[in-house]
Amino acid sequence: MAGYSKIYVVGGQGGFLGSDGVNPIEFLLLVGNADRMWIEAQYLDKSIKPIGELKVVVPAEPDPLGSLLDACIAFCPRHFSSCPSLAQVEAVLHDSPRLDFSYCPQ
Repeated sequence: MAGYSKIYVVGGQGGFLGSDGVNPIEFLLLVGNADRMWIEAQYLDKSIKPIGELKVVVPAEPDPLGSLLDACIAFCPRHFSSCPSLAQVEAVLHDSPRLDFSYCPQ
């Protein structure tokens, strides 16, 4: 049976030196587990858009910490707009609903 095992909160540094935790919250990364692990985003800030039509990121290995940067780039590319290769990634993924790092075509 599939379900979520972890939730990561992404947003601003609230209060003095972050003493108020994450505030404002921009989006949540939900880590799901079944036969494979996956990560999806739930947006609280509706102005944030993922790369193309991405809904799910499947890591190469079941390690959510190793996949958080990939998920953040996929689900909130505006924070990485200064990256010179982001435009190439967006062009390749523009209509894909899934980014699967575990899939290696032969």
